[in-house]
Amino acid sequence: YKRDILGELVKAYNDEGIDVHFYFSVMDWSNPDYRYDIKSKEDSIAFSRFLEFTDNQLKELATRYPTVKDFWFDGTWDASVKKNGWWTAHAEQMLKEVVPGVAINSRLRADDKGKRHFDSNGRLMGDYESGYERRLPDPVKDLKVTQWDWEACMTIPENQWGYHKDWSLSYVKTPIEVIDRIVHAVSMGGNMVVNFGPQADGDFRPEEKAMATAIGKWMNRYGKAVYACDYAGFEKQDWGYYTRGKNDEVYMVVFNQPYSERLIVKTPKGITVEKATLLTTGEDITVVETTRNEYNVSVPKKNPGEPYVIQLKVRAAKGTKSIYRDALT
Repeated sequence: YKRDILGELVKAYNDEGIDVHFYFSVMDWSNPDYRYDIKSKEDSIAFSRFLEFTDNQLKELATRYPTVKDFWFDGTWDASVKKNGWWTAHAEQMLKEVVPGVAINSRLRADDKGKRHFDSNGRLMGDYESGYERRLPDPVKDLKVTQWDWEACMTIPENQWGYHKDWSLSYVKTPIEVIDRIVHAVSMGGNMVVNFGPQADGDFRPEEKAMATAIGKWMNRYGKAVYACDYAGFEKQDWGYYTRGKNDEVYMVVFNQPYSERLIVKTPKGITVEKATLLTTGEDITVVETTRNEYNVSVPKKNPGEPYVIQLKVRAAKGTKSIYRDALT
């Protein structure tokens, strides 16, 4: 072919100011030396050759494309990789030496007992947790994830990662459902990766373009409550999600409009709500304190007809520390 396809893609991303992340599957269906498990001396010898081959691939990628920000590993769940946890640590260290500051997801590493993502002592292996695939942490039961960087990935049709001609074979998410999952992730301090499967010519199908357009239009109106936001520390309510901005502004992202036309807000100890406004118009929203640390926030006078955002101005008691946390990676 005589063209560096990846190099062209990296240059295009760099020219647009978009960070480059490389997906890399350790599992290799085409390499005769790859083994799903190590059951003999011959398997061990073959897999050693495979790991050397993979080492060289990673070195080439890191050396040839030094602007890469992240290696997103996959295909590391087979027993052969888990039995060679030393190599996963070596690969991570090598990449960080070649590209200082590069991020590595938690799917690469395995400890000496075959544990993945988190080692046998419960410590995160990698710069961010990436074990959430087509699922999200529970917003009530899984708040521990707010203590570290994490990411989820999802498909538009259920479990179709590449190009699939016939979307009728499985359920296809709507733009609102995708937005809900994105906000869900951000509300717990995480990131969401949405998968699109390109056609053979590199273009996207009309349905995916329409999906991206709808999501983009919503983000243009409400992205302030999503981008660079974090876990707010407020008790989850059925109407939707909270996010928190860098200046400790709190956003209510409302997906479910209650018949009572009142949105219940329960604040953490030491936090009071002083004012509420509709993000898009600045319309004042009525706030009534019903009991200590609990408020009724009225819905907008006119229903926006889509998930919408109310911005809360809150005040913290003296000595209360901000819980906003910048991503470490």
